[in-house]
Amino acid sequence: MTLEAALQRIAQDWVELIPGTRPHARYHALDGSESLGSDPTAMGLDLVADRGFMFDVGSRSTIEEAGDDLARCRYMVTATLLLSVGEIGHRDASEVLAADIRQLARAVDVRGTWPDGVLEVLTEDVEINEPEEDSGLASATLALMLFVEEE
Repeated sequence: MTLEAALQRIAQDWVELIPGTRPHARYHALDGSESLGSDPTAMGLDLVADRGFMFDVGSRSTIEEAGDDLARCRYMVTATLLLSVGEIGHRDASEVLAADIRQLARAVDVRGTWPDGVLEVLTEDVEINEPEEDSGLASATLALMLFVEEE
């Protein structure tokens, strides 16, 4: 499926990045980028690497039917970035999250080629959430719009 290929390409790009806010940390897929939309609190988060991300596939809409066996579709996907506030503190979490989520968005925006069937990937809204006192986690979301061809 081309949606999965696009998300796997994004995940591969992200795990190769070095966070500008913490050069010794790395981004990592919390759900293995295989089981999209997993609940991070149910996975016993390994935040040693500190910056975990996951994808949640939202809506799908058909834009155009191109014959009996091909359709152009739009998917709305939310990418969530989680980080532990242990080393950065609650006070700096929002600033660090903003810088990190911008880095992830840029990686999507600058990609010139996508897997076959992926027509375009656009980054949309970013939301920085307040750190959760109980869990010690802070999160940010990045909305992605993916245009793909499907059979």
